[in-house]
Amino acid sequence: MPLIAWPILWILAMLALIVATIVAGAREKKTRVKAASQSMQPMQMGQEVGAPVDGGDGFGDSFGTTDGFGDDPFK
Repeated sequence: MPLIAWPILWILAMLALIVATIVAGAREKKTRVKAASQSMQPMQMGQEVGAPVDGGDGFGDSFGTTDGFGDDPFK
């Protein structure tokens, strides 16, 4: 009788893995649909999120300034 138990246990284990895979796939699809519907809604962007008003990023020379930092010392 113990020889018959192993194939039955093996088949039950494989069926459990198949069911677990199907359930995980269904949950993932549900999560993706929910995330896609949330990403389609327009987002409000605040003033601080956008680029600076002057167009500069704080690095390098600024155009039109005469502060002396952009001068070449080896002239």
